[in-house]
Amino acid sequence: MRPNRWVVVLLAGAVVAGACSSRGKSLSTSASTARSTTTAAVNLQATDVGVTPTEVRIAVIADVDNPIRPGLFKTAFDGVAAWAAKVNDRGGLAGRKVVVDKLDSKLSPDEYRNAVIKACQSDFAIIGTIAVFDNAVDDLVKCGIPDLPSNPISNEHRTAPNTYPDNPANPAIQVVGQFKWVLANVKGCCAGYWLVPNQPIARESSLEIMNAATEIGVSKVHEIEVAGDEANYTPIVLDIKSRGATFVYDGLDYTSTVRLRKEAQVQGVKTVNAWVCVIACYTPSLLTEGGSAVEGEYVWIYHMPFEEASKVRAIKDYVDYTRRTGGEQGEFGINAYGAGLLLEQAVKQIVATGGPNGLKRSAVLEALRGIHDFTGDGVFGATDVGARKPPGCFVMLQVRSGKFVRVHPSAPGTIDCNPANLQPTHVVQPGGT
Repeated sequence: MRPNRWVVVLLAGAVVAGACSSRGKSLSTSASTARSTTTAAVNLQATDVGVTPTEVRIAVIADVDNPIRPGLFKTAFDGVAAWAAKVNDRGGLAGRKVVVDKLDSKLSPDEYRNAVIKACQSDFAIIGTIAVFDNAVDDLVKCGIPDLPSNPISNEHRTAPNTYPDNPANPAIQVVGQFKWVLANVKGCCAGYWLVPNQPIARESSLEIMNAATEIGVSKVHEIEVAGDEANYTPIVLDIKSRGATFVYDGLDYTSTVRLRKEAQVQGVKTVNAWVCVIACYTPSLLTEGGSAVEGEYVWIYHMPFEEASKVRAIKDYVDYTRRTGGEQGEFGINAYGAGLLLEQAVKQIVATGGPNGLKRSAVLEALRGIHDFTGDGVFGATDVGARKPPGCFVMLQVRSGKFVRVHPSAPGTIDCNPANLQPTHVVQPGGT
């Protein structure tokens, strides 16, 4: 789903992707990346909310400070900070310095709404948002601020008229290429046991993924709802063992997967041939906290792996600037960084046609509607952002000897974007199945 519908900690994962199986363009930096978004010395003006002659204020909203998962989506803050540092090093956005406002939604619907209101009043655009309770969009739509979230969770947020994710998603169209790959390549699979988040919005997202997977051949031996703060995985693992499941999908975060796999190691579960985790597991923390227990775990992503920074310049920029700004790299970080790249592309188009004083919210929205092949300079598969069309790209990784190793497609610097990776499915209504 650049992924994509995605997945959240406390939620379900989903994946996204795009259009071609191998992209040569991803192996080098595009010429536009190296240029500033302004090309001539002009008398810069204040052109819209959040824009002065010297600065552009950009907001990022994420659940960070909360009692359930402290620091939950902090890497989204880190990703936007890395992008801003990169842009500022190269001349700024439309000749102006990018200033980032980090707005913490704290796993609270009220705090999310407050963050949106603050951004509407003070910032030119919102990028990189990932908030579990993001379905209150009235204020967002009313103020007309360009909204480029990295992982919108709710249907309301994904379909808001001024929302253009860098990883478009549609609950009625799910990415299933990763499941097809497992079915074709993992022997003794797939009698599926599904761990579903019990948080309502995340639950609906996870069930939509499960439904699509079962429609293409992954069975459902059992489905169980699990709380984000669940610590006792013994009953779950014993149930997996007694049912003889050969495929286990954990739709929560990496902490859940670590607890699940450690308990499975203690209980000596031998029947499972495919342990599968959502994109939230693509983090060094899975490896350091899981140790030998998470060996063999399958994790899919919808962008080039961080491990291939030497082959994809834009990935190298993300990794380097995240380190330079003191942040941590992670799945939500690269998604947020990608949202920055999308805004940057839209602004470059505005400057090219109307100059740096053409920087207006309405102009950004118009530019976004015309972007139909976004790749983030090779980070993602080609994505039709303007039409908000889910791509179908993914890279399958597996934990081997304590490292994430690419298993599909096998060639470094490639991504599987086969149109057959997408599967129409029915939308799960609130409280439904």
